[in-house]
Amino acid sequence: MSKHTLSGIDFTNGARVNLDFDLSDNPIYGDAFKKNSNKEKSKTEKVDTFVEQVESNSPFVKLSEAFGGIEKLPENFKPINQIIQQPTIGSPIKRVDPRFKIKGLKPNEEVRQLPNSDKFFIVDKDAPGISSLSGTVASFIDTITGQRTDLDKLGKDFNAKPKLIDLTDPKNYELSKIETDLVNQELVNRGIDTVEDDATSGVDKATTKSIEQQRKQSAFDRRERLKDTLQTTATNFATIPFYTRLLEDAAKRRLELDKAMLGAREMMPSNIQNIMLSKQSQRSLASSGFAEELKAIAEQQEQANKFGAPDATIGRRFGQA
Repeated sequence: MSKHTLSGIDFTNGARVNLDFDLSDNPIYGDAFKKNSNKEKSKTEKVDTFVEQVESNSPFVKLSEAFGGIEKLPENFKPINQIIQQPTIGSPIKRVDPRFKIKGLKPNEEVRQLPNSDKFFIVDKDAPGISSLSGTVASFIDTITGQRTDLDKLGKDFNAKPKLIDLTDPKNYELSKIETDLVNQELVNRGIDTVEDDATSGVDKATTKSIEQQRKQSAFDRRERLKDTLQTTATNFATIPFYTRLLEDAAKRRLELDKAMLGAREMMPSNIQNIMLSKQSQRSLASSGFAEELKAIAEQQEQANKFGAPDATIGRRFGQA
């Protein structure tokens, strides 16, 4: 902010002193505070320029310019149908019945004509007449209450005045789509080039068209993906038996190959030699076992003979029957 407050103490009396100062006009620091305001002003100017372009492209503005003014338009294109006069004590209330919608007019507001004048103003629908007795009394009460009340419906500011509007300016009207089409048709009938509703209508139509094209493209892409999925599924169902048969044939061939490899491995010389060695080893083990048994029997016989036990002898003694 450009405004600052400097606090200090007055040593003459010991009181605290606050000094307000503004740097916006300072030749050194002033530009720093004006920079943002210039940006805001630039943005506002751009918006104002855009609004002017929109208003200048209005077909109603073009039609009014072609006729040399809004008051010279044909009766069916004049923006005011009639002015309805309501009798009151004092000057009557003259309400405007507009043919087209007035820009910025709120639902609780209406347009009236100033008494004894060709000017118009916007006011609340419940407001009394400005020069009527009720309006004079309402303004007097608002004044003596310090504008705490707003009986005249002109606002609570002191010296509040009616909000004037120029009904002869075609830029103050907002036409509906049907009304715009009628104005464009009148321009065509009189050989005047038509324009779009406003500067943004072309963008809106282009945006709408682009969205519609995107929707159509999305729907087309979905149909194509569904078609591809169905084709892939049908192909898979049709080819599954062939794949199964191929896998079975491959398994059989693998089994036959394993058998052939096993037979070839058994017929190899090294494998035959290993088999013979294994058989010889088995025979040797059997012979060794039998020899061990005979040896054990002989040892038992020898022990029996040593003790001279006749009942323990296995064979007959020499010379005995």
